[in-house]
Amino acid sequence: MQQETGTALRLRTAADTGWLHLGYHARYAHVGMSSDPPARGSAAELYTFGAQLQAALRGLVLTGVSLPTPFERVLKLAFAQRPGEPAACQLVYECMARYSNLLLVGPDDIVLAAAHQVGQRMSSVRHVQVGGRWEPPPPASGLDPDSCASLEEWWEVLCRLAEAAPADRRPTLVQVAVRGFRGVSPQLARDIAQAAGVPADSLPADLAPDQWQRLHQQWQAWLQRLASGSFAASSCPRSGAYSLLGTQPRPVPSLLPFLHDYYSAPQQAETFTALKQQLARAVAAAMARLQKKMESLRQQGGDGDKHERTQRLADMVMGNIYRIQPGAASVEVEDWDTGELVAIKLDPEKTAVAFAEGLYKQARKQRRAVEQVAPLLAAARQELDYLAEMEVMLAQLEAGSHLAALQEVQVRAGGGSSNAAAGGSRDFRRYDSPSGFAVLVGRNSRQNDELSCRLAQPGDVWMHARGVPGAHLVMRVPAGQAAGEADLRFAADLAAWFSKARTDGKVDVTMCDPKHLSKPSGAKPGQVMVRKEAVVVGRPDQSVAAQRGEVE
Repeated sequence: MQQETGTALRLRTAADTGWLHLGYHARYAHVGMSSDPPARGSAAELYTFGAQLQAALRGLVLTGVSLPTPFERVLKLAFAQRPGEPAACQLVYECMARYSNLLLVGPDDIVLAAAHQVGQRMSSVRHVQVGGRWEPPPPASGLDPDSCASLEEWWEVLCRLAEAAPADRRPTLVQVAVRGFRGVSPQLARDIAQAAGVPADSLPADLAPDQWQRLHQQWQAWLQRLASGSFAASSCPRSGAYSLLGTQPRPVPSLLPFLHDYYSAPQQAETFTALKQQLARAVAAAMARLQKKMESLRQQGGDGDKHERTQRLADMVMGNIYRIQPGAASVEVEDWDTGELVAIKLDPEKTAVAFAEGLYKQARKQRRAVEQVAPLLAAARQELDYLAEMEVMLAQLEAGSHLAALQEVQVRAGGGSSNAAAGGSRDFRRYDSPSGFAVLVGRNSRQNDELSCRLAQPGDVWMHARGVPGAHLVMRVPAGQAAGEADLRFAADLAAWFSKARTDGKVDVTMCDPKHLSKPSGAKPGQVMVRKEAVVVGRPDQSVAAQRGEVE
C-alpha cells in the first residue's frame, strides 16, 4: 500500500498476516511492522509508484533480506515465485535521513521504479534513474565496527581521532565513536557508555584503563547482538528515547512494531499540524470570498425592501399629482404613516405622471432582482454557516491520532480526495454520563451527519449549542430508561464546550429527541432542522472535557 512518504507491504504466512513498513520520510525514515493496515494515501499516489510495486510484486514470495554493504543503512529484499528460486525482482531500501529512498530493481540491478529519482542537477555524486543500474550509496567514513580484533586496536582508533582534533575542540567519547566507526549513531554510543557505567560526555584522554575495559566489553556485546539478532529493546516514556541494549527502563516486547509506532507518531502529528493549518487558511479564505459575494448580492437588491420604498415614493407622487407644478424639481408631501413632510426630488424635464411611472418601473425591476438574487443570497448564507461550523470543527480537532478525521474535513473543504476519508469515520469523542450512558460528540461535519442522521435513535438525547457553530452531541439512552438531570447537565456542558461559545460562562443548548430531527434536501453535511426543541443551559468550563484539559 502506497503513501506519500512510505510503502507498506502485506506479508502473509500460514500462521499470521502483518504489514512491513518501509518509510522514507526525511526525518522519520524507518523499517517497522504493524498488524493493522495503514491508512491509504491519495488517489494520485496509488496510481504511480504504488501501482508499479503492486504490479511487480503481486503473487511473489519474500525469500530473503540482506545488507549489500555491512554496517550501512541499505536493505535488499528479494522476491521470487517460490522459495529457493532465483529472485524475480528486488526492493532496495535506503534509510539515510533526507536521502532515504525505495527502489524496485530487476535481477540485474536495473532500476525499474523509484520513490525518488535523483538526476544530475540534484546530485553530482550518485544518480538514481529508471532504466539505470543501481549502485550502492557512497560508504560512510570510518572503519567497520568489527574490524578491531583487540581492545588495544579499538582504543588506538578512538584515541587517535581524539588527539587529531584541535586543542580547543576536544571531542567526547560519543563523538569519536561516531566518527571512527560506520553504523554507529550518537544514541548507540551513549547506550554503550551507559551500559559500561561511563559518562557519555567524557573525554577519551580522561578515561581510566578499567573504564576502557568496560566500554570494550559492551562494544563486543553489541556486536554479538548484531550477529545473533537478539536485541534487548527498551524505551523511556518520559524522555522518548529508546535503546537496543536494554539501557532504558521499560522493556519493548517486539522491536519492529515499536519502531513503527515510535517514528510514525511524530510523522502523523507533523502531517496533522500542516494539514490543519492549510485547511484553516483555505476555510478562512473561502469565508472571506463568500462575505464579499453576499455584500455584492445585497447591493443588487437581494437583501432588503428597496423595491417597496421605491413603490411608496411612486404612490406618494401619484397621490399628490395635483400639487406638482410642471417643471418642478422637488415637492414636499405628507408621509401617510408618520404624518411628517417628505421632500421628493423630481425630474424637471418629465411630467409628474411620467416620473411616477418611471418609479413604478424601477420598483418592478428591483422586485425581480430580489426574486432572482434572494435564492443566491440564501445559498451563500447556508454555505457561510457551513464554513463557520467547519472552522470550529477544525479548531477543536485533536492532534496526531485523529488524522483521519482531519482528512474527512479536507475532502469536504475541497482540499483533496483521500481514500481514508471516503467511507467516513466513527471515531467520535466518547464520554460516560453520571448514569453510565454513552455520550458521543462529532469531530467534524461528516461525523455530525453520521451521529444525527444515522446513529441517533428515538429516545436518545440530541444536543447542539444554540445559535453558534459547534459539534453535534448524542447521548445514547437504552430503551426503558431515561436521562436524569445530572446526565442532561453533563451533556449540555459538553455541547457548550465543543462550540464556538466555549469561552462564555453560560451557553444556551438546543436539546431534542432525534425523532424531531430532519435533514433538508440539499443541505450540507452536519446541517439539520429541529422541529421540536427544548433549551437547557450549558457551562463549558464545568464540562468533563474542560476538567481534563482538552483544549482541542
